[in-house]
Amino acid sequence: MSTQYQHRKDVPTATLCKRLDELATAVTKGEAEVRRTFVMRTPCELDYDPDMVLSEASDRLERAEKLIAEIAGSCVVPTNGVGRMWRSWCGDYFSDTTITNP
Repeated sequence: MSTQYQHRKDVPTATLCKRLDELATAVTKGEAEVRRTFVMRTPCELDYDPDMVLSEASDRLERAEKLIAEIAGSCVVPTNGVGRMWRSWCGDYFSDTTITNP
């Protein structure tokens, strides 16, 4: 881990996911592992410190949910051949989600 990132948004999603997996695994292994894994460093490491990683992951999920809702709302198109294709895809994709337009 490092201090190479200046802003939370600069940390690659794959890096955040790897750290989230480490944090989740630590929780399942008991208190000692949680103490070892949930540490914050000075200076802050945006790709390592649990508070930064969890906060950025939460923000990205929130933004993704809003974007998906916007896309779902834009799937209303005319009933020509292309429209049927889009409605079919959007209906299949979004029918199983709990996301609604804001």
